[in-house]
Amino acid sequence: FIAIVFGAIVSSMIMVPWLARSLRERKEISLLEFFPRRAIIADLGAASRDQAIAQLAKACAEQSGLEEDVIYAAALERENEMGTGLEEEIAVPHARLASLKVPVVAFGRSVQGIDWNSPDGKLTRFVFLILTPPEDDALQVQILRHICQTMSREGHREQIMKAGDREQIWDRLHRFFTATYIMTKRTWKKRNSTS
Repeated sequence: FIAIVFGAIVSSMIMVPWLARSLRERKEISLLEFFPRRAIIADLGAASRDQAIAQLAKACAEQSGLEEDVIYAAALERENEMGTGLEEEIAVPHARLASLKVPVVAFGRSVQGIDWNSPDGKLTRFVFLILTPPEDDALQVQILRHICQTMSREGHREQIMKAGDREQIWDRLHRFFTATYIMTKRTWKKRNSTS
């Protein structure tokens, strides 16, 4: 038991500085590099978390050329380990796939809402499925950060809910993620110029 606790403490002490350094050294990415408009589902129509992941896995398979079943199994396994329902009606299921060369992101909007066991008890309406190569932790962290920064704004969520179809959702997400990228890049440049 002592060895397990000690191992967890040591790995945490090593991991945090390593991840911070990786984020500093990596160039700032734009989520839009990995998120095509074809990977948007305007109304998931899913009654459950698993059904939503299955629909988004299909969208990711069409963009990546990977098998839909492989994507679904990996995302569901990760979701069952630790749920990805966030506050403010957002969920970010994700998985790392060895056969993937570059990340793929898909988005689905649920008009009726899905029970995702979110911390605030709200139904989930905005679901991003994120697939990344296994060796790039920092990239996955950046993608998650961009989604959280963008979708944490109530006005953004309201506009996405009011959008009529996939094209309108894409226009809004494109505008919001571009603004987040510009803001983050400015902050990143400022931080690096002072260090």
